Amino acid sequence: MALQTGYQFETFEAITDNYLELEHCIKSIIEKEKYVSYNVKTKVFTPDGGGSYLGILCKVDIEGETTTDKKETNIFMKIITPGAQMTILSLPDVYKNEMFVYKELSLIYSKLQNEVEIPMQEKYKFVKSYEESNANVIILENMSKKDFKTNFRKDVITLQYAEMAIAEMAKFHALSFILETKQPKYFERKIKTIKATFSFDEDWDGFVQNMCQITLNYLDEDSRRKLEDFIPSFTKKYRKYSEGSSGKLCLRHGDFRPNNILVKEINGVVSEMIPIDYQLVCYGCPALDVIFFIFSSTDQKFRRSHMLYLKELYYESLKRFLKYFSLDVSSIYPKTEFERDLKSMMDYGLMTAILMMPLLMASDNDVDITREPLAGLSLNVDDLLKDRLVGIVQDFIEWGYFIAQVQAADKISDRGS
Repeated sequence: MALQTGYQFETFEAITDNYLELEHCIKSIIEKEKYVSYNVKTKVFTPDGGGSYLGILCKVDIEGETTTDKKETNIFMKIITPGAQMTILSLPDVYKNEMFVYKELSLIYSKLQNEVEIPMQEKYKFVKSYEESNANVIILENMSKKDFKTNFRKDVITLQYAEMAIAEMAKFHALSFILETKQPKYFERKIKTIKATFSFDEDWDGFVQNMCQITLNYLDEDSRRKLEDFIPSFTKKYRKYSEGSSGKLCLRHGDFRPNNILVKEINGVVSEMIPIDYQLVCYGCPALDVIFFIFSSTDQKFRRSHMLYLKELYYESLKRFLKYFSLDVSSIYPKTEFERDLKSMMDYGLMTAILMMPLLMASDNDVDITREPLAGLSLNVDDLLKDRLVGIVQDFIEWGYFIAQVQAADKISDRGS
């Protein structure tokens, strides 16, 4: 019995002025999938792992029949936020970047891996994307229908999860190095031109001050003074790192954390991973992805037990994947250079934690950073936030990171007295 043909696009019309464009995308997919009868259901949702800060998320389920059998197509759509007022980040640019990764770069990376016959379980994988994706909407296969999910944004990851995630990250960076070697002209034209999309304006400065104050409120007097001495260099350093002006460079993910990694589990153990969300990809130092991942998804106890191991694992994973292409990691990214990048830019972990952790630990899932000035953003933060932020600040104090800054501040104070 054929399903009734029809649309339920009220949800699209309610959330965006571009609903006619979304209708057209769905109709195009229906035609390509050769449905002769169908029913379309749409639903806006917030993922279990936490909210989406740069778009509206929507599930679209198409059920119907072709000329030969019954069929179901399950789609995930990320729709650019209508009327966004955001200034520190260009939403059109981040959607353009993600569209490029899914519609063009994923095909190139898949071809490179197929040419050297990498085993399926070792390949770096992308979620299936639809050609209808454009500058306003990213359209992908809904992988939740295949039992994939993302971790809850507040959870500390397990070691097994970290091992698999670090290996996937290394593959992504390796493919950038491989592309640069195999297709240098294309790399020069299409990859090196992908810059970080942050705008370091007055709203950014206010956002930094706002987020720093949250951390300062949790600290004892001595720790507070040490962090206060660091804050004046915050924007300058963050901008330097974001713009890729130091260290080894490749295409990096930019937002590699559990919210942006799909996982499938068997009896509670992760069996497969697929990284997603390429909106913040940029040409920059791969060590920054390592640092960001560790500080955004672990607590102090985890770092003390496993941080050194994970750094070694990243480099060994990079080495192993490059071997498939007969490339020597020591000539691509010497270990001494990798270790130097990690050490010299480790405070990126402190800065990103201060900026991102309050958002990740917010009590409500519907934080909207696109509609109000970030300098005045108000958050209902979770009780877990204090432990995570205090632990990170303590790490940097124990590593001696603030010593030189505190000594300089003391000299200024002595001269003043």
